[in-house]
Amino acid sequence: MKHALAVCVLMSVTFGSGMSAASAKERIHLDLETYQTAISHAAGHPNERSRWHGLWAYSNGRHAEAREYFERAAYFGDKPSQYLLSVMHQSGEGGPSDPVLAYIWADLAAERGTSEPLLAYREQLWAKLSPEEQKRVTEAGPAVYERYGDAVAMRRTEHQIARFSRSKTGSRAGGDSGIMSVSFGGGQPPPRLDCPQRGNKPDSAMSQNDFYARARTNFADYWKQQDVALRAVLVGNVKVGKVQRAR
Repeated sequence: MKHALAVCVLMSVTFGSGMSAASAKERIHLDLETYQTAISHAAGHPNERSRWHGLWAYSNGRHAEAREYFERAAYFGDKPSQYLLSVMHQSGEGGPSDPVLAYIWADLAAERGTSEPLLAYREQLWAKLSPEEQKRVTEAGPAVYERYGDAVAMRRTEHQIARFSRSKTGSRAGGDSGIMSVSFGGGQPPPRLDCPQRGNKPDSAMSQNDFYARARTNFADYWKQQDVALRAVLVGNVKVGKVQRAR
């Protein structure tokens, strides 16, 4: 379970169930401990950091600010943020309602073709567009893809992950430099992590091997993990209990 933390923390956020604009209207609930833990774990991954800043802004009613953060995350190929942007443009949260942009963001979120619910949501939006709006999609869509599409956006994130990977300290011969504390500043003690538990280590600490796990630093494995995170956004309400070590 070395790389489970990011997905576990994401699942602890409550989204409205169902693939519709109503999803964002049902509040995204994000408590301070979850937010701080997620931001610390997202080091070296700008897509995740911006997504969590957006979720925190949204959960505090700052919808226009949330849109800005989600767009920043989308710039780094973050599919959950692209989906949330679609929902917000459809519902008119944080700015004017725009069904054309709602479709374009949904199309971007479904770009990898790994989520049938997301593909179905995109087609529902397309069916609701008028012929004039569909024409606007074909005119405006290419410019959005040129800036936010995977062909360029994934490379931006991978460049940051590569820099992050080179920052690891400790032995290059396979030694683990031990527990790494996660600090949140302000003199506050770090929050307990609800999952996963790691033997006798403090809940607020993780080893460098966990922090730099393959699923966090290998490009192919990382994007597969992000597809799991996207599914966590789409499925609705998910509650994850403590992880127990199997024999």
